[in-house]
Amino acid sequence: MSRKKHPIPYDLFAKAFLKDPENLKAFLSTFLPDHIKRHLDFDSLKIIPEEQVSLSRKKREIPDIVAEVNLLSEGKPSTKAHLYILI
Repeated sequence: MSRKKHPIPYDLFAKAFLKDPENLKAFLSTFLPDHIKRHLDFDSLKIIPEEQVSLSRKKREIPDIVAEVNLLSEGKPSTKAHLYILI
């Protein structure tokens, strides 16, 4: 007999909270180390649908939130990066 997994309330809350771009920016800027933060342009951060990111079918089930952000090189935007947030 297989059991159906029920979502855990704090998972649902965290996902809903972090899907707001302003909340995600605040979270990342608070908890990421400085040596990583200085390379991210938080003003460019946006949440993107997982379907828009090329992942293998198996990996597509993993991220809870995918965000796109510009990387900074010498203080200027250089390229885009995807952040995969797992809750």
